[in-house]
Amino acid sequence: MIRYPDSVVGTMDENNIPHPGFIKHFIYGGTDSKIHTHECLYEGKEMYEKLDSSFIIAQVTLHTKDHEKRIDGTNWDKFRDIELTPIIHDSEEYKPKEVLDNGQKIWRFMSLSKFNDIINHKHLHFSRIDQFDDKLEGMSPSSCIKAIINSSSRTAEQTDETLRLHRIRMNANRKNSYALCWHINNEINHELWNEYGGNSNESIAIQTNPKLINNTFKSTMFPVLNESIRYFDKDYFNHHAYWFPTLFKQDEFKHEREYRSILFVYGFEMTGLKIQINPEKFIQKIYVHPDASKEFFKKIRLFVKNSGFKIPVQQKRPD
Repeated sequence: MIRYPDSVVGTMDENNIPHPGFIKHFIYGGTDSKIHTHECLYEGKEMYEKLDSSFIIAQVTLHTKDHEKRIDGTNWDKFRDIELTPIIHDSEEYKPKEVLDNGQKIWRFMSLSKFNDIINHKHLHFSRIDQFDDKLEGMSPSSCIKAIINSSSRTAEQTDETLRLHRIRMNANRKNSYALCWHINNEINHELWNEYGGNSNESIAIQTNPKLINNTFKSTMFPVLNESIRYFDKDYFNHHAYWFPTLFKQDEFKHEREYRSILFVYGFEMTGLKIQINPEKFIQKIYVHPDASKEFFKKIRLFVKNSGFKIPVQQKRPD
């Protein structure tokens, strides 16, 4: 069994995925006024969910001497990398996450080839975020760097070390974060459909909701975090954005109303991951592009039926 952040996600040959050669621990304070530690191979789902009731003090990384797959503490160097959470007095006011109703309509717009992959191969594709067009994906805003520099009660040595470790963590975050993006809306957004459907009439939109998405990934062994993106109208700093920037974006992207499924994993070294799912368990309806031909509509409806799925296929014209 391979150990990944927060849970075991699958059984495979250990030689295929080497241990990264380190162990990470978050040190955090809880509402019980006690100090706790949480081990993770990467900053994953479980620790993020603790942030609403906890404050991360630091992250400590222990390295191995010879990179053997040892986790019992007998083969770890004493050297520790310590990244401290900046403490400043003018940090951005906490912006709570958006809590969606279980029945809220959520959409994914896609090309025909991606739709075929879902129906034919029963896969959902997660892209590594450094493959996105936005080169700031997964990066903390510049205000986080300023916060490190201006943090109170820090020595010059601690400041320099935190800056170094923050830079390393940001680069690693972009290469070890895999995301699947959705759109929150009670109606179809035709502009986003055209953008993500490749401006093709032969493209597809699928409708689902948060409950179905969460249940779908719970049925797998992958610790997928599902949550709405939080948008800010200026550079911001808080410990949520500092440690988990993949869930925060500038206000210029708020028209996307993004709901994001994220998986943090080390060791795959691939630009994308495909997670096997049952399409019938999470797709409520399938829509073909409103400008698609009648022949294309019939083709998609027959394709879904012949694949053994009883999912409604519709074609909704713009109002």
